[in-house]
Amino acid sequence: MAEGIIVEVRLQKSVNQNSPDVLEFFEEHGNTLSDVQKKTTVEPHRPTQYKISASKVVYRKTFYHIGNISKTCAFNVVDHLESIYVKVLSCYPVFKRRDDKIKLDETHSSSLFRLCVDEKYAEIVERSSSWPDYVQVRNWVFNNNSKSGSTRNADVNARTCSDVKR
Repeated sequence: MAEGIIVEVRLQKSVNQNSPDVLEFFEEHGNTLSDVQKKTTVEPHRPTQYKISASKVVYRKTFYHIGNISKTCAFNVVDHLESIYVKVLSCYPVFKRRDDKIKLDETHSSSLFRLCVDEKYAEIVERSSSWPDYVQVRNWVFNNNSKSGSTRNADVNARTCSDVKR
């Protein structure tokens, strides 16, 4: 057997006892089998340190429109989601279009937020029990900025995540 590789052998009394794997198993564990299935784990040899690594963690992102919230800042929305074990990738308040000279950031209060989470948390975010009554949760619809003007992108799945409580 090659060094660093563990071979899997699953044996029962009904197996062909003349196969090479079975004979090797007998040499290591004795010549009798119990009625209980005997097995060893299969794992290819992996080096403890790789010479390469991923440059960053890649998430499958899901974006949500969180609305009808009493005015609050993004930090409170993130705290709420972390309390129900949802890792938030980003959360931004949404404001009406204003003068470009005004700098708005996450510290400003809003009643509407654009939320980004890893796809694996989508079920928790969409669950009505995750939110206070009457909070609205739906998929975020991105604008498609084409040459003909800014229109809503029809390719985006714009289904409503069942407005949480009515």
